[in-house]
Amino acid sequence: MNIFLLCCAILYVLSIIIFAIDAYRQAFCWKNQTLDYTRNHGLSNGDFDQAYLDQPWQEFEVQSPNGYMIACVALESQNAAWKREQPECEAENGGPPHGSAPVAVFVHGIGWTRYGMFKYMKHFTARGWTVVALDLPGHGKSEAPRHYYPTFGHNEKHDVAAVVDYVRAKWPNATKIGLLGESMGAGTALEYAPLADGKIDFVIADCPFESLVAEVDYLMREKRWIPDIVQVPALWLFELIPRCTKGFWIKSVNPKNDIVSCTLPVLFVHGLEDTWVPYIWSLRMYDLRKTKGRGQTEIFLVPGARHTGSVRVDPEGWKNAVFGFIDRACQVD
Repeated sequence: MNIFLLCCAILYVLSIIIFAIDAYRQAFCWKNQTLDYTRNHGLSNGDFDQAYLDQPWQEFEVQSPNGYMIACVALESQNAAWKREQPECEAENGGPPHGSAPVAVFVHGIGWTRYGMFKYMKHFTARGWTVVALDLPGHGKSEAPRHYYPTFGHNEKHDVAAVVDYVRAKWPNATKIGLLGESMGAGTALEYAPLADGKIDFVIADCPFESLVAEVDYLMREKRWIPDIVQVPALWLFELIPRCTKGFWIKSVNPKNDIVSCTLPVLFVHGLEDTWVPYIWSLRMYDLRKTKGRGQTEIFLVPGARHTGSVRVDPEGWKNAVFGFIDRACQVD
């Protein structure tokens, strides 16, 4: 009997260790897709066409405060480009100066690249916006030491901050500057919001997670069906691994707390069929902000849409929700 109990205890401890390591692999050991793959995927999926890619995109790099370079691309509004060529000119009839187009910055999700955001960006460029997309560290053309990514916004929010600062300097006449992220990029955008300090005018979060603890707990329960007797201690053990390998506690990654510490206008977008990041998290963050009166807050839920698929499933509804929100929040024409 004693040997039996000892064997059971050993198996129990081993199962905790195994599932903790498995959870770490699920969360942090992603295979990042290449630029070629994500570009071709977007083309074949109909997210954008070759004509959109053939426009005069500008490539540039921004220095991250973490010591690496963040690769970015931009497509200027014609007004913005014209203003830079003829800075002494003003718009006719007393209008705003040329180059005063609004600017939107886009942040992709884990394992993907800038091209994942083109499905949103094309709707902004069609309305005369300047658009900027970055490759997060370790993704696309942005390289970084492995311990800097992915951290689900813990480090990435400072990369976004550096890009926003660059945008403000490059387009000083921009009427408004907005930030749109999807998945991990959405969580990162929400985590950056309290640091914005008047530097951006709104955040749009498409399929954001409410906290990294909640996301890992969800993956363990729903994707691995781990019973609580193992899952709970495995989650405790899991929290130690990124602390040792990446230098941060996962409890510090908490967009749900971050969005109630700022008053920036926020729009949540979420597909009701999302099985990776439950839509209820967007709904809870929306309700929390509304309850606490923390700035303009709206939500757009899309039936039939899977993870980050809302703009594909209901493009007209998406455009109405997004640009209606921007008009109400920022009075952008």
